[in-house]
Amino acid sequence: MYNNNIMANVKNFYKTKEFIDIQNEWYAKLRDSGFSDLEWLDKKSGRGQNTPFLRKPLANFLQTFELSTQNHYILAQSFLTHGNFDTEVDRFLWFMYCEGFSYRQMLPVLQQQMLLKRSVYWVCKRIKYMKVQMVDFTYNNPEGHYYGRSEAIEDEIS
Repeated sequence: MYNNNIMANVKNFYKTKEFIDIQNEWYAKLRDSGFSDLEWLDKKSGRGQNTPFLRKPLANFLQTFELSTQNHYILAQSFLTHGNFDTEVDRFLWFMYCEGFSYRQMLPVLQQQMLLKRSVYWVCKRIKYMKVQMVDFTYNNPEGHYYGRSEAIEDEIS
């Protein structure tokens, strides 16, 4: 039937005719069963798995908007409008955060608009740092929503 050692015998096994035939057979079975792959590949463009073009799971479309999420983004928008940022890059990052950009979506925009080449890790650390600044602003700035209050707002900042 199939050569089970196909991967062990050839360095670029995935380019062999036998592998491609097996792959096409199984992709046809999946397609016929109605399977929709999250990690897809567009053979024309070469883009797909591990790119910004991943298909979004159905759960993303079915998520409900919770009050704590709404409160968080109200505070974030207030900080964007009235807060002080260390740099214009930070302000631009926070603007994208308020608009709902993912960290991965922020990278190409940073490269185009600000001519910066950074990593997802760097973006994550900057946003985390600015969340702490947002909490300080929210409690200690007269324009903050919780100015003068002492109750915790962990739900709004997480």
